[in-house]
Amino acid sequence: MAKSVKTPLKKGRASFMLIGEAKINDYTYKTDERSNKSDWVYNVLNLGVYCGEKYGTVYAEMMGGYGAERDNVVYVHGKDDNGRDDFQNRFTIAWEDRFNETFLEDVGDMCFIRVGLEKDKNDKVFYKNFLSEYDAIQYIQEHLEEGMVINARGDLEYSLYNDRVNVRKKINSITLSRADNPAKYVASFTQTILLTKDSVNLKNADKAKGIIPIYGKVLEYQKEYKGKTVRQTMPLNWTFEYEADLTNKELVTKIIDKVFKVRKDVTEITFEGNFIEGGALVTATADDIPDDIK
Repeated sequence: MAKSVKTPLKKGRASFMLIGEAKINDYTYKTDERSNKSDWVYNVLNLGVYCGEKYGTVYAEMMGGYGAERDNVVYVHGKDDNGRDDFQNRFTIAWEDRFNETFLEDVGDMCFIRVGLEKDKNDKVFYKNFLSEYDAIQYIQEHLEEGMVINARGDLEYSLYNDRVNVRKKINSITLSRADNPAKYVASFTQTILLTKDSVNLKNADKAKGIIPIYGKVLEYQKEYKGKTVRQTMPLNWTFEYEADLTNKELVTKIIDKVFKVRKDVTEITFEGNFIEGGALVTATADDIPDDIK
């Protein structure tokens, strides 16, 4: 008798990019905050990026710190023989060695937070790499100014709290942008989601806005799930909006059938989209659309 094999869930892609003007206020930074429950000392960045009239101001964050009364380490991975990130080669670096170039030579590129907010004498941006968000936030606070046009990139992370799913935009790169006018500003994301047979129904469409809600599931690692310790990747409910010309019912029906219809129990699909008014608007890319309806 054949045995069924469970395939571990993998998160897939969940990233964002914001290009626009930095918005700085009294709540942008919290530095050297101390936890009420432990010896944790931390910095917080809550950065608004004005991405133009269409997308508005989108907020992203960064947070990191250290234990004031403990031996702190930074968890990293190494490189393979070709210089690429080797995620199987995991090790730690002592907190006091996090700026030691000798140790950093062996660390994979994706371990670093990349910051480029200064220019050299030739007007070229130069970059600094940080292993800790704590240090990166200090540097950003010293060099980021109101209205600077920046490119902030990072990962989307989802969590479940009181039966409600929340998403955080965690910055891992922030640099000066070459965008020279608001027409070039961006508030985009790429997200892998799971679709079920109940994810899309044309009857739920908002004809006034030209929007079809997509009731999908995002994959995210959870330490706890509904009060139980799980420590594994879990599917969490999340709603996206798909923009469509609902006046062309024949075409919309065909798109739903070709792109969104689930042939088996679950279908995985990766979308590109934009943050609009705090929501998530997805659009099918050329790779998503079958040849017969491109």
